[in-house]
Amino acid sequence: MIATPRPTWTHRRAEIALLLVPALTLGAIARFVPIANVSFPLNDGGLFYVMSQDLVRLGFALPDVTSYNNAGIPFAYPPLALYALGILSAAGLDAIQLLRWIPFVVSVMTIPLVYLVAKELLGSWRIAGVAALAFALIPRSYEWTITGGGLTRGLGMAMALLAIWQGLRLIRTPNPMHVALTGLFGGLTVLTHPEASLFVVITLGTFVAAFGRTIRTAMAMVIAGIIGGLVSAPWWLSILLLHGPGLLVGAADSRTAQLPNALRNFLFGDFTGASALDIFLGIGFVGLLVQVGRGRYVLPVWLLGLVIFIVAAGFTFAAVPWAMLTAIAVMEVVLPSAGRLFPAHVHARAIVTGGLLGAGMLATLATGYSTATPIHGLSPEQRSAMQWINESLPPDARFVVVTGVDWPKDATSEWFPAL
Repeated sequence: MIATPRPTWTHRRAEIALLLVPALTLGAIARFVPIANVSFPLNDGGLFYVMSQDLVRLGFALPDVTSYNNAGIPFAYPPLALYALGILSAAGLDAIQLLRWIPFVVSVMTIPLVYLVAKELLGSWRIAGVAALAFALIPRSYEWTITGGGLTRGLGMAMALLAIWQGLRLIRTPNPMHVALTGLFGGLTVLTHPEASLFVVITLGTFVAAFGRTIRTAMAMVIAGIIGGLVSAPWWLSILLLHGPGLLVGAADSRTAQLPNALRNFLFGDFTGASALDIFLGIGFVGLLVQVGRGRYVLPVWLLGLVIFIVAAGFTFAAVPWAMLTAIAVMEVVLPSAGRLFPAHVHARAIVTGGLLGAGMLATLATGYSTATPIHGLSPEQRSAMQWINESLPPDARFVVVTGVDWPKDATSEWFPAL
């Protein structure tokens, strides 16, 4: 691993605009298109919708169980995003439409946060800008954060990136401000999404092992962890008191069975989420080889840790280091090679850059036409059928919902108990 993080390079606002504005624009388009095609939250979110309404009904007191499907499911999910949805819906906004648009806005907001992390880690505003652009277009970076369930996933990703950004600054300069902000954002991550919390722990653990092996840094990170624990304590203490530690341990164990599938998909191509023209996979792999060949193991180790230890949503979080690897390949291999191959063509790099952007945009937009992606929602006919059942049949009527769709993408089964 490298001994120290690279120094941050200065840059002008105009130079940031050259990369961040396109990243935000193209990333917003990629995320907006599937949402605009359906007037309902994409894929899941029914459970979170009901849980937020449970909070409203009880005056925002934390219930023991959720009323979802009358199944006695413990109300043990990190509640920050659920409280936000409940408060907004109690103020008169449509909770269903909030589940449609909040994930979109938060997902777009993660793009500049990736820039901040990449710049702090790699020291180059150019590579950081290309990383943000790659992250904006890699389907796996957003397809699960713009769904209805992205209410917690997207906000968890945003809080985690803020914690990681401040954690990197803490490693370089362990002053009280960076310690406090790392702890604050880490605690808010715990209150938002469980696997986002693991994302923070794995990432900062990797970075400390790589270039923060000092007593001062270790103590600062411990203090930040204590602050994060105190920020999130009102939630996890209540869960421990109500349900005991077995509930949280059981939730973690339920994920381990998915590890073989995660490793298979990582090794054999279903990693970036692109269904066609998957330039992200090939170029990112070039960046991976470049880093390993140069003896820079931080990004490869970070990537592997996320894939192995976050087996359910690991690919979503792994899109962050993969975007950085893609940026390294583009800036240090692809564009310099274009200049050498076509020395007489003054616009060689511009042509290659335009081709990469065009292919990346086509790849990300084509993902919406794949049945393997979660960015599909209930049709108006399905919602009408559920409304008819709700209005016409007894409340205690029982149903078996058979769809033939894998449970993570089974929007019908997810929303049926809610609607």
